[in-house]
Amino acid sequence: PSFFQFFRNTELESDMDTLLAVVSAVRSLRHQFQLPSSMLFIGCLRSDDVSGNFPDLLPMLTDLANLEVSEVAPLAHEVPEGFMTCPVPGTTSRLSLKIQESHRPEFVHRLEKLMKKSEERREQFLGKAEKYEAIVSRDKKEGKTKPHVIEKNERKARQARGVACSAEEEANRIRDLLQEMAS
Repeated sequence: PSFFQFFRNTELESDMDTLLAVVSAVRSLRHQFQLPSSMLFIGCLRSDDVSGNFPDLLPMLTDLANLEVSEVAPLAHEVPEGFMTCPVPGTTSRLSLKIQESHRPEFVHRLEKLMKKSEERREQFLGKAEKYEAIVSRDKKEGKTKPHVIEKNERKARQARGVACSAEEEANRIRDLLQEMAS
């Protein structure tokens, strides 16, 4: 056994793992919604995995993720109203976030822009799918086209429909988030 294993603070290591997972979750949200790192989040952490000393590490969250955690409580506790809850990957913790009121209009504007972009992408790929489906049906009717070409166009149509479905799901997710924020 290592000489240093007796001096390891496993409680601190566990808390640091949770802290870094929270940082990762916040950065991922910022990237997903294209939010600037200067935008301050206010959060509540629900976790049964952190020690009583975890609040001592909270200033690091402000430095690393521009996140001010106002409350750390067990998972069973209710989340205050107006917070958006998300999982913390690699842990059983849940992080509830709220955007500082001064940044709210900018956040809503960015979400609306992302939703519009997703809807436009959906329309674009539905058009592609319909185009390829029309080519396939024409080629099948004429009977002059080789089967592998028809299969290739069928595959392109399926792929375009898949992209359109993904874009629609993304737009719906953003729409739900906007509605959640409005209530």
